[in-house]
Amino acid sequence: MSARPESGAAQAAYPSAAVVGCWAAYDLANTIFSGIVVTRYFGLYMAGKGVGLLPLALANIASMFLAGVASPAAGALMDRSGRGRLLLVATTLGCAGCTAFLFLPSGNEILLGAFVAANFLYNLALVFYNAYLPHLGPPERQGRISGIGTAVGYVGMIPALFLAHAAEGKWGIPAVFPLAGGLFLLFSLPCFFTIPRIQPIPGESPLLSWRRVREGAMLVWRSPAARLFFLGNFLCTDVLNALIFWIMVFVENAFEFDGGQKTAYQAGLVVSNIACSFAAGWLSDRITARWTYLLSISSLAGALLAAGLAPSKAFLVWTTVPLAGFGLGGIWTAGRKLLFELTPPGREGEYSGFYGLTGKVSSLTTGLYAIVATSGGAWAHRGAILALLVPVLASWVLIKALPARIAASPEAGAAARSR
Repeated sequence: MSARPESGAAQAAYPSAAVVGCWAAYDLANTIFSGIVVTRYFGLYMAGKGVGLLPLALANIASMFLAGVASPAAGALMDRSGRGRLLLVATTLGCAGCTAFLFLPSGNEILLGAFVAANFLYNLALVFYNAYLPHLGPPERQGRISGIGTAVGYVGMIPALFLAHAAEGKWGIPAVFPLAGGLFLLFSLPCFFTIPRIQPIPGESPLLSWRRVREGAMLVWRSPAARLFFLGNFLCTDVLNALIFWIMVFVENAFEFDGGQKTAYQAGLVVSNIACSFAAGWLSDRITARWTYLLSISSLAGALLAAGLAPSKAFLVWTTVPLAGFGLGGIWTAGRKLLFELTPPGREGEYSGFYGLTGKVSSLTTGLYAIVATSGGAWAHRGAILALLVPVLASWVLIKALPARIAASPEAGAAARSR
């Protein structure tokens, strides 16, 4: 990839605000897939077809694990070939197609396989999308740009949720899946046509280079800050992945939410995420991404504690909506900026791949939730939620140990550019 502009005179090399807005529109598109398919409907749909919690968890873990393993190589391929746009388009089209396929009357095994493929491609596309962030603005603005992307993503979720709810009411849950796939593709188009071309790094072949990935892994391992960040991110996003997949199952079983209440609760979380993502982006540029990330982890821990011990539906809603809103929005927003603060120039796609690796392979608590909740009853689901506090608190300790000022090593950057 081309080096990021570093001087004030070079600021003009960054694209316009309109291009940033089109990039952010892709966050809207992929959030529709995540919110409607992964969080809201797929688990409930398959449970209605007689699929247990453990097979559902295994399908999600398989898709995330495969995406995680492939992410570093995919990011390295983007760096060496400069074909980030093509890779983003291909993975998005594949995800949208597999999502629409869920509409067809098929056996449970085939539907689980289609979901694994869709979620795999969705998570791989995020590697290419996230890697564009350093090329959209200078470091002192990247927190706000990341926050805009996260917030715009959640803005689109509100009408999409009610459209999906209407489609479910008229035609049944299967009709939701082609709707979600179509909306994902539709809102991806502005990004496809406007994101800038990234110059490939000259040198070795743009074909898959495991040597390049291995060198990047060694760079990460030799950097104490990178090790702390990726391990802390692993634990924290492990919990986020579990919540994204199980939260609707939790409120249905622990608090007996009906369909309308689930839609309203998810919409409330979305509104909170919008406001909190903007706030987290501003804070990331003002008090550093590290402190914003720590505040977000603390907020997520508070949300888990409140959910597990809530005495009523009202208490659950009024406590978890603001706390989870800042937890989710802040972790995505601050995490992206924190990632690129420790990325050597020329390895943006590759480090985005390692970010994907720690964020996707981390699906252990998805299975943990299923195991604990399968023991039966509302309190089993509450216990499963409270169990997620352990990795969240461990993540806080690791991120707190990061240096107050994080910057990629100039020597590492020079070495990356020379290859």
